[in-house]
Amino acid sequence: MENIVTITLLTLTLFGKIEMTTFEIPNTREEYNGRDGINWHDSNALVCSSWYDINVKVSVKKNPKPGENHYKHRWNGKKVIGYICGGHEPR
Repeated sequence: MENIVTITLLTLTLFGKIEMTTFEIPNTREEYNGRDGINWHDSNALVCSSWYDINVKVSVKKNPKPGENHYKHRWNGKKVIGYICGGHEPR
């Protein structure tokens, strides 16, 4: 049985509601655990952030409004506002 990590993407709908999409991704924590003093909990966060970096497209906005984020995070055409890794605090 393969170990898994649950990641939940938080996206905005057209009408401004938050939608949650949950995935089960392979647990590759063993690749990170023990490296450079990384503990088991931190290696779990690395699994999720690696998935996010690979699958969520980040682009730079040309002319952001004052106080607006300079980056756009998109996944399958949806605006990503964060993620939850394994039930921990949203990022």
